[in-house]
Amino acid sequence: MKAGKLVIRAEGIAKSYRLGITGAGSFKKDLQDWWHAFFSSGKKGGEHQDNDAFWALKDITFDIREGEVVGFIGKNGSGKSTLLKLISRIYPPTEGVIKGRGKVVSLLEVGTGFHEELTGRENIYLNGEILGMTTSQINDCYKDIVAFSGVEKFIDTPVKRYSSGMYVRLAFAVAAHIDPDILIIDEVLAVGDAGFQEKCLAKIQEIASKGDKTIIFVSHDMNTVRRLCNRVMYLSEGSIIADGPPDAVIQKYLKKEQIDYFLQEYDSPEQAPGNDRIRIKKAQIIPPAEPSGKDSSFVIKASFWLTKPATRLSLTILVYNFMGDCILNLDSETAGFDTGLIEARSVLPAGFLNPSSYYVTLIFSDGPDQLFEFPVCLSFDVAGHTESFSRAKGLVNPGFPLLLKQASIA
Repeated sequence: MKAGKLVIRAEGIAKSYRLGITGAGSFKKDLQDWWHAFFSSGKKGGEHQDNDAFWALKDITFDIREGEVVGFIGKNGSGKSTLLKLISRIYPPTEGVIKGRGKVVSLLEVGTGFHEELTGRENIYLNGEILGMTTSQINDCYKDIVAFSGVEKFIDTPVKRYSSGMYVRLAFAVAAHIDPDILIIDEVLAVGDAGFQEKCLAKIQEIASKGDKTIIFVSHDMNTVRRLCNRVMYLSEGSIIADGPPDAVIQKYLKKEQIDYFLQEYDSPEQAPGNDRIRIKKAQIIPPAEPSGKDSSFVIKASFWLTKPATRLSLTILVYNFMGDCILNLDSETAGFDTGLIEARSVLPAGFLNPSSYYVTLIFSDGPDQLFEFPVCLSFDVAGHTESFSRAKGLVNPGFPLLLKQASIA
C-alpha cells in the first residue's frame, strides 16, 4: 500500500487517573490536581508522583497515515479505549502530544450522542449535528441513513424503547454517512444481529477502499481484525508491545496473553463484563486429567446473571485456532428465561481437536439480537499424539471410521 500523508501523530503520550476521583479531563479534576500539586513539596502538577495515580497509558508513540486501516488489540484494561478517547480529543493526555488533521468521527459507545427521550428521527438530526453535519447535509442522506439502519418502522419511536441492537444500527448508520476523514470504531459492532454486523463490515471496507480515509478499529474478534486491517498495534498494560502486519501481531498477542487461560470468574455483577441485560459470573475450561490419554475431553462451562428476561435466550461457543480460523460453532437450544443465574456446559470429545492452541469466544443472544459477546475469554492447548505420523494434519479429527481390509487379487 502506498503511504499517504500523515494524519495522526502521537509523541510520548501517557494518561494517568487519580484513583477514587471521577471526572477525568474535567475542570473539577484539573482543580484537584493543581491543589494536590501546590502542596506536594514542589513537584510539578503534571507529574502525579503520588501513589494514587494509575497510568492507563505509558510513553505511546506512533504515526498513522491516510488510507491505513489500523486495528488496536489487547486484553480488557490494556488501554485501547483510553487511547481512542485521546485520539478523539475526549480526554487530553497527561503527558506528550497527539496531533491530527481532518474530520474525525468516533463511534465509541452504543448510542453516543443520542437522547433517549427523542425519537429515532430526531436523534438522527441531533447526532448528525453533534458529529459536524449541517441540517441540509442530513436532509440529503436521511433516507439512506434510515434504510441502512433497518429501523424504519420505529423511526418515530423514542429510542429509550429501542433494543441495544437497534441503538447501534442507528448510531452506526449516522456515522457511516458523514464521510469522515478518520473513522474511529470501538467494539460497538459486537452488538446487534449477525446480518447487520456483516453489513457494517462491508460498509467499513467500502470506506477503506477509497484510499483517502483512515480507519481505527478496536475489536476482540481477531478474524474481523485480520479481514479489515492492514496494520495492527498490540497494547498491554498501557504500552505498545507490537506494531506491524495483522497476522504476525495477532499471533504474538494470542500466544502471549491467552495460553493456559482457563478461568475468568467475578464475584458480583457490578465487577463483571457485560451490560444492562447480562453479566458474566464465570467462564471456565476444565482440561483433561490426562491430556494425551484416551479420556482427553475438554469441558467448557459458563454461568451468567440475566438481569432482564429473555424470551429466546441462546449461547454460542466459538472455538478458534491461533490463526483466527473458526474451528467449531456450538449453539445451545433457544429457551425463555426470567432473571437470575443461568449455567451452560459443553464437552469437546477426546481426540476431536488436533494438537494445537485454541481460544474461545462466547456470544449470548435473545432471538436475532446479540446481547453480549465475551471475546477471547478462554484458551487451551491440545497435547500431541504419537499414534500416527499424520495425526496433527487438518483442523479436526471427527473420528469417522476408516476401515482397512485385505483385498483379493483378481
